[in-house]
Amino acid sequence: MFIEEIPLVNLKRISLPQSKYLTTIPDLSEAINIESIDLQGCKSLVELPSSIQYLSKLEHLNLRLCKALKNLPCRIDSKFLREFHLTKCYNVNTCPEIFGNLKNLDLSWTAVKELPASIFKLTDLSYLDLTGCSKITKFPEASVFLKYLYLSETAIEEVPQSIQFLTGLVTLKLTNNKKLLSLSSSICKLKCLKTLDLSGCSKFECFPEILEPMEVLATLRVSQTAIKYFPSPIENVKFLETLHLNECKNLVSLPSNIHQLSRLEEIDLTYCKGLLSLPKLPSSLILLKANNCESLENLSSRSKCNFECIHFANCFKLDLKADAHLAIQLIASKLPSHRHQLKGIAFCIVIALEGSQSLPDIIFPIPCWINCDCRVKADNFEGNAVIGSWQCFDIDVHLLESDHVLLWYDPHSETSQTGLMDEKGWFNKYSDHEVSFDFCFQGLPELIHMLHCNIKKCGVRLLYVEANSKPSSMFDSDTEEEESNSKRIKYSSD
Repeated sequence: MFIEEIPLVNLKRISLPQSKYLTTIPDLSEAINIESIDLQGCKSLVELPSSIQYLSKLEHLNLRLCKALKNLPCRIDSKFLREFHLTKCYNVNTCPEIFGNLKNLDLSWTAVKELPASIFKLTDLSYLDLTGCSKITKFPEASVFLKYLYLSETAIEEVPQSIQFLTGLVTLKLTNNKKLLSLSSSICKLKCLKTLDLSGCSKFECFPEILEPMEVLATLRVSQTAIKYFPSPIENVKFLETLHLNECKNLVSLPSNIHQLSRLEEIDLTYCKGLLSLPKLPSSLILLKANNCESLENLSSRSKCNFECIHFANCFKLDLKADAHLAIQLIASKLPSHRHQLKGIAFCIVIALEGSQSLPDIIFPIPCWINCDCRVKADNFEGNAVIGSWQCFDIDVHLLESDHVLLWYDPHSETSQTGLMDEKGWFNKYSDHEVSFDFCFQGLPELIHMLHCNIKKCGVRLLYVEANSKPSSMFDSDTEEEESNSKRIKYSSD
């Protein structure tokens, strides 16, 4: 090994990533000034020299993907160590005692069974990742200053009352813990918690009562769990923005006062097959996903939401006639003169899928969507210039072979997101011109071919800030069919 021929006292960094034939590291006891060791991906490396524990200036130790590594020093004494990474060192079953100012500790996908007692005393530790540590059976005792804790795919059965002492925790992720049964009600003591993710904990049945306000909790994911009811009192999570309950097959209802969540923007109820009805929803709601809610029959007629997108595909028991205004609110406006303030643009498309049942089982999202380009015909352009572009609809590839009506609303109609023109300039400049809206499927070509997608009808309506008027059809513009999976409509705004 060439390191043996180098004066080690001046060595500050060892960087040998992806050295797949490296099997050993020589004694480093003379390398007293080393600050960084990077051996990521050295898949033949079996052990580290014990002298590493005495490197008092070591700041970074990266052993990610050292898949053959088995033996580590029993302790690391450097007070300057800030980052220690052991990701996917599958044969490492003990974590060294660590002292000093460690900030990030990544033990994900190792065979570690428990953490050493010294971890609890690391006052600077803010990030701890034990994802995939399938031999971890107890919730770890960690520093009270910890901010990010990842415990997905472990064997933890409960989150104990002691969780309340992690008062600085911002993110707690426990996804796909198949043995998790309970979460202590003391979770409400975590006043800094912004994200709580219990997705995929299939034995988790009862979310605890939230007994104190959790004023910064913005994201709650409990999808693919066995819960039947949403946690209460609901007013104690009133600043929630995202709620994922998809594939909670035992869920029977949402709380009647869910409309009190005044900041809630997104609810995912996809595949909640036991859900019978939806109560009044918060006016802040932008996205509602309820595809494949097979038992869903009723929507509250009191919901007044500014939806951008609603998904009710394959909800065959749903009575939309009784609550049709829920959808009509997206498209109800007459077209005034261009002096009025543009409020947004509503899109409506009828698609037919003829090949979805022949698709292979798909267990991960595959991008497939409908794109809309707005083109203007003007004297100072050669041909039609694109002045706006929207990715309107993400397509669920598991939709039944049938016709499906898709509604989408852009409340700002900001074409600036594509580097084109902002709302005010867009409308004022082209108010006297003919524009066309081109709709087409985009995404993985093979998937689109298998789906046999066909756009049967499409429509666009400009919405304005003015008094309510009678709703008018979305399909009253001139429509031209160019090919089976695309459509064009013309619109005159003069």
